Amino acid sequence: MPRRPDLVDLAIACVAFAFALVTSPHDGTYVGTVLFGTIVGTVLGLLLRLGVQTARGALAQDRKARELGDIDPGEAARVAVVQERARLSSDVEACIRGSLHRVAGEVAAWRDGDDPRPRARRIQAHAREASSELRRQLGLLRADEATDTGEPARAAGSADEGANVARPQRALERRDLLLGGAVGALAAVETVTIARSEMPEAVGPLPLALTVLAAATLAGWRAAASWAALLCACVFAVAWALPDVQVLSGGWMMVTLGGLMWTLGAARWTPRTVAPALVLAIVASGSRLAEDRDNAGILIVTLVLAWSIGAVVGWNRRRHLQASTRAATLQSAIDVAREKALRSERLATARELHDVVSHAVGVIATQAAAAEVSWPADPTASKQALSTVSDAVERALAELDRAPGPDSVRSGRPAALPDSPPVEGLPVVSHDLGALVGRLRAAGMSVGLDAEPVPQRLEPIVYRIVQECLTNAARHAPGAAVDVRVRTQANNVDVRVTDDGPGPSRGSAGSGFGLTGLRERAALLGGTVRTLGSPGGGFVVEARLPVREEVDA
Repeated sequence: MPRRPDLVDLAIACVAFAFALVTSPHDGTYVGTVLFGTIVGTVLGLLLRLGVQTARGALAQDRKARELGDIDPGEAARVAVVQERARLSSDVEACIRGSLHRVAGEVAAWRDGDDPRPRARRIQAHAREASSELRRQLGLLRADEATDTGEPARAAGSADEGANVARPQRALERRDLLLGGAVGALAAVETVTIARSEMPEAVGPLPLALTVLAAATLAGWRAAASWAALLCACVFAVAWALPDVQVLSGGWMMVTLGGLMWTLGAARWTPRTVAPALVLAIVASGSRLAEDRDNAGILIVTLVLAWSIGAVVGWNRRRHLQASTRAATLQSAIDVAREKALRSERLATARELHDVVSHAVGVIATQAAAAEVSWPADPTASKQALSTVSDAVERALAELDRAPGPDSVRSGRPAALPDSPPVEGLPVVSHDLGALVGRLRAAGMSVGLDAEPVPQRLEPIVYRIVQECLTNAARHAPGAAVDVRVRTQANNVDVRVTDDGPGPSRGSAGSGFGLTGLRERAALLGGTVRTLGSPGGGFVVEARLPVREEVDA
């Protein structure tokens, strides 16, 4: 896109003017020579500046592309995951973990024999706060699922610049016509005011018309540079062929011929651009050598410089465009790898948060309510309920400590990923289904368990499936009997959890963060999870997990 003149352009014009003042002979042609020199110097200075600018831009894009090429997308993704873990750890610490610590503080401050009801009510409030914050966090963590299109970012580049480099031909615009008219007017003024005073015998209607026409061909410098150059060459040739007729020299000649040669030099070198440039250079130079030897040397230098600078500018623009496209492609690959890693990290965190916190909050809320209603008729039951609350908080905090975080990454200690076995040095959390069912039975839930041993690799996910199903049953079907069956076969492990509760509400079967997380966990291992049930007919969750590791989670 064209830019507005700035102070540097003004400085170039001033330097050209000063140079013309100093070097022009002090005779009757002084004013015309100064004007001519100023125009030539300004045009050449602007072209040189453009050449330097495009070279610097191309070098900068090359450097950027090299820097991006040195970046490993996998390493960039790992760094992004480290930063994301730090952010998520901070959010969890400030909100969910804080609520759990406040619950633990309430239980720790209670003394045997005290009325537990005020503390139980505060515990329930903290549980509701943690549950609300959990849903907010899960909504944020899964928010990008709805907007993800799976398409990598498009390579960015300057479309206008690429079009100018690859295809110099474009639609003739009003500003091009105005430019051609302005240069034609300049040629007319120079012919009438300057050439007439120096060689009045050469100025006539036909030379004036041919001079203005040659100058006005600059209007096609962008829309049809090749045809404009050929037309300009034809005008010079006609004037050269006719006796006592010539295209009169002036500053316009440097602008028009220099502009056309620069445009053709900047375009890709093809017969369609090289041939017109050679024709124009040969015809214009020959006519000047024959008719105006005093200015022929300046014209030839201008043509050569304009072509050369244009070639440098065009080459740098093409380098810039290629480097920009390469840099954009590399950046897109890095962004895609980083975004995939971040999305995977957020989903894994969402699953772990839901499984750990949702189960703990459910147990805390129900047991705090049990402690409240049991007092003062059954102090032992109240005490047992608060003890269960304390155990649930401790287990939830221990499991949150196992989640990957920035401390484990900075220390070089291997992080425990969701659904992975315990890692040495981190708190160990058992995946014993019997212990899980035992705790819920102690809390008053009717649970039947018939489980066969499963491969160690599948213990975490089987535990999570059962845990989520029992948590949902306690929340949505209180008082219902739940039956858990785990069968290990040659190729698959089958998990089936049923309850005889009221069943799912209309339109909600199989929905929710928890079941979505279970399906994702199973899919990572090549398995499936499905739900069955109808209002009034209970609810069933069935999972099938391959014994062999079919998918690298």
